[in-house]
Amino acid sequence: MPYLLRQKFQPAYKLYLKFQLPVMILALILGGFLLSTNPEKMRSGWFHMKLTGVIGLIGCDIWSGLLARQFSRYGLQKRQWVYFLLQGLILFFIFVILAGILLGKKG
Repeated sequence: MPYLLRQKFQPAYKLYLKFQLPVMILALILGGFLLSTNPEKMRSGWFHMKLTGVIGLIGCDIWSGLLARQFSRYGLQKRQWVYFLLQGLILFFIFVILAGILLGKKG
């Protein structure tokens, strides 16, 4: 999404509402279901690491949706560094999740 906004892709907000937001909600529902079936995972540190990464990705998703909405409704284009920062944060949180997965498999 940050790349689409950086390229001034006009229907970015429609894509956000059609695909990105429903998939995020579905992932949260399925993640909650998996956690409810196996609650002993909450005791391990690697799970908290993964959960922190997921919460960060949710925040990035909401931020990119707000940026897409501003661009769609008002034509407000942020500076390029905002989109690079958002992309960097997304990559950081993905690496945190992947590190948590690797740590969980060793334990």
